[in-house]
Amino acid sequence: MEIERTEKMKNISELSQAASLLANLGVVIGIVFLIIEIRQNDEMLLEEARLRQASAYMEIIEMYNEHRKFMASNPALTELRNRASREESPLFTETELSQLFDAIGVQPNILHSAYRYWQAGHIPDQAWSELERAIEEMKGRDDLEAQIYMVHLSTMPDDMREYFDVPPISELRIDRSKYIR
Repeated sequence: MEIERTEKMKNISELSQAASLLANLGVVIGIVFLIIEIRQNDEMLLEEARLRQASAYMEIIEMYNEHRKFMASNPALTELRNRASREESPLFTETELSQLFDAIGVQPNILHSAYRYWQAGHIPDQAWSELERAIEEMKGRDDLEAQIYMVHLSTMPDDMREYFDVPPISELRIDRSKYIR
């Protein structure tokens, strides 16, 4: 009876050890599985971020291309813009000046969208740097096109206007008499 009891205890102990080993093995397998899931999730999140970035970048390019197509399909507007970018202060009719103001006004709106996408991390810094450089060049010009562009930028939200160091609209004036025939 004592032998039987000792043998039962030994069997129970062996079963307990086996159960403990299986439980530990289950924990290790669970941790490995969790690591694999976390890596897959990280890869998915990175891919989603890349897709959002590419989508935002493509949207900005599409907006810009649509504007270019519009300008190309309207030679009169293209000519107005070309005249406005010359330094010799060309003269315009009131209607031409109004058309020019509207045509140039599309670009700061595209820039505004690009700025918001860049803030959200959806536009690469290198591409954004090129936009910044273009704005700085525009700010350094004194032709009518640049002046109109700055007026449009001055109407953008304060954070964007301050980022580009553009004064508020109340501080910008275009001497229309200088450009009206």
